[in-house]
Amino acid sequence: PDVTTGSMGVRGLTAFIDRCSTAWDVLTLKPPTQEEIKAGKQRVVKLVVDGMALLYHLYFTPNFNCVCGGQYAQFAEHVKTYVGGLQKCGFSLFVVMDGTENQAKLATMIARENDKIKTIKQLTTSEKNRGNKILPALARLAFLEALEQLNVKVAFADREADSVAAAMSKMHACCALSQDSDFFVYDLPAGYIPITNLEVARNGAVSAKRYNKAKLCADLGVKPGTFPMLASAMGNDYVTQSLLRPFHVSLGDEEVKMPSGWQDQGRETTVRDQLLVKVAGFLSKQTSQDEAVEAICAAADKQYKADVEAGLVPVVKGEDGEERAEEFSKEALKEALNTSLAQYTLNPKDATAVGVATELKTEAPAGLPEKLMQLYRDGKFDWLLLNVMVNKSIWCPTQIEDLDAPSAYECGRDIRARVYR
Repeated sequence: PDVTTGSMGVRGLTAFIDRCSTAWDVLTLKPPTQEEIKAGKQRVVKLVVDGMALLYHLYFTPNFNCVCGGQYAQFAEHVKTYVGGLQKCGFSLFVVMDGTENQAKLATMIARENDKIKTIKQLTTSEKNRGNKILPALARLAFLEALEQLNVKVAFADREADSVAAAMSKMHACCALSQDSDFFVYDLPAGYIPITNLEVARNGAVSAKRYNKAKLCADLGVKPGTFPMLASAMGNDYVTQSLLRPFHVSLGDEEVKMPSGWQDQGRETTVRDQLLVKVAGFLSKQTSQDEAVEAICAAADKQYKADVEAGLVPVVKGEDGEERAEEFSKEALKEALNTSLAQYTLNPKDATAVGVATELKTEAPAGLPEKLMQLYRDGKFDWLLLNVMVNKSIWCPTQIEDLDAPSAYECGRDIRARVYR
């Protein structure tokens, strides 16, 4: 699952790509021999890393005990073993961490924190809590300290790290490492490696499956530049399924031939798999992005009008609980598609967004001087404090505790009150 809050989440995209062999380049690297080192033949493979994605992967994959103490010492050793193994094979990591909270996504953040609280309740009250996981309070600190000991460069973004990591990857022509379906869509010439596809073996060898969008698009019969349109036309956080339903219906319900690299892996092809191929086929006939948007909207509008005439428009419940026909407008779909496409366009400015310059604003009298921002970028000035200066609030991360007792955060209330002054 995606671990970054910024993901637009194209449902079914990751599963589809995982089953397409043509989408992947398989790489294996071994540590250099002593002879190669003496001859100066050491390789350097640059990686721009989405820090929170790596943190979640390294903490949760070995199944550390997040309830009783967090096993921070063991976790730190695991981080050093994994990252150290990458370094021995010539990987040079630049890790970008999430920064201050994005107030535009406050409702989503609160909903996710409430889900975490429910998980904590299960973890602390149920004897059977397999599969339930929460990142403990000091895991992030243990992770950063381990990276510092390995001399890994770490920088904190203004807000979410994923778009910054992607933009840096594109600018510096190096591979991106994350666990976010948006990276399948971004224009990343050097490719993208999902963290779950990067393994360090006991013998020191590193194996990786790198996503190759150009090869996948060739198998689907579309141009690589069409992929943001394909992802948007499949539906994400900006383009809802209700808006896209008429367009998807217009593509018909006949089965289509899957791409040549398709592997069934013992499972049946899903409706979403078939739909993605149909959408790709539709887009292959369009000559430009603007033309594709117009064609999708026209097909959806025509289908919706036909459904209205035939009485086939789905009935949905409104916010008031009343049932009504599903609403659709060509204009709303066009706006949603264009908004979605804009989100997939990497901003070159983001590639330099880990320097002392910042787009963050504060009403604090001292402002955000370069010295302070440098401390923040280096992790020497905590993001929680910067959040106070920027958003006028302290975000108290969910922690594992007895939910029926007063929160442990109560003891710090007076300290937090002084921070606001």
